[in-house]
Amino acid sequence: MIFTIANEWIKLSVNSRGAEPMSIQSAKDGLEYLWQGDPKYWARRSPTLFPIVGLLNNNKYWYDGKEYELELHGFAKTSEFELVEKSFDSVVFKLVANEDTLKKYPFQFELYTSYQLKENAVLIGHRVINRGKGLIWFSIGGHPGFSCSLFEGETMEDYSLVFEQEEVVNRRFLEAGLLNCQAEIFLDHQKEIKLSYELFQKLAIILQGLKSKSVTLKSLKHNRRVTVMFEGYPYLGIWSPKTRAPFVCIEPWYGIASLKGCRDELSKKEGMITLGPGREFNCSYSIILE
Repeated sequence: MIFTIANEWIKLSVNSRGAEPMSIQSAKDGLEYLWQGDPKYWARRSPTLFPIVGLLNNNKYWYDGKEYELELHGFAKTSEFELVEKSFDSVVFKLVANEDTLKKYPFQFELYTSYQLKENAVLIGHRVINRGKGLIWFSIGGHPGFSCSLFEGETMEDYSLVFEQEEVVNRRFLEAGLLNCQAEIFLDHQKEIKLSYELFQKLAIILQGLKSKSVTLKSLKHNRRVTVMFEGYPYLGIWSPKTRAPFVCIEPWYGIASLKGCRDELSKKEGMITLGPGREFNCSYSIILE
């Protein structure tokens, strides 16, 4: 079911399946900022990534001597969430461990995903609670896609990404969706990178150790833009398909894909969060429209 909230600046629609935004529009003129899921390129729009981020070797991991199977980015993106709370400018969804999730992920958890409008910003929050008697391990992240054709005639190559600060940071590389040991300088005392189709021919751009707390997607042709604020997130993914797609995803992550060729012990996997019984973990990022 689709739930819509709005204020003077933004109209946001969210699907209870995956607690996934379907639309992020300007309330003033109806301009759609969110990628609209054309299956020719990528059918999703802004999935929640849980309880893993990225891909596992052979889609499998081990915990307590047993083998489990989890698909790319986990199961939250295709799970039906329960509506917990809704007002004119906020909405909260909940996913609780159940018979289906326990087959893939043997932990008792509650996952809350919330959306709140504050002027021209959408605040996206995630809260994970450990309802079991032992430790749990998980990753969580966002995957919002943003249009690079806000107006007719635009292409991705009319856009650039501008970080809050000048950065010196390496790009980590994926091979068949898994991390390899390669890295190269992506930003060298720079804060802006011009987007191009060539940039994504080696899959997602994975950045770690950024000083910046935000990045802005802007066009060379007009002043409309989107800023993603990701303070506290250890990884940032930037992705677009290799098919000359008219969108780019800006992805704050607590977690990362597996290292190619490794046996994935869940408790030892890079980027996993450890949570004790009865404890909770909170994180949030914001999308600002201009």
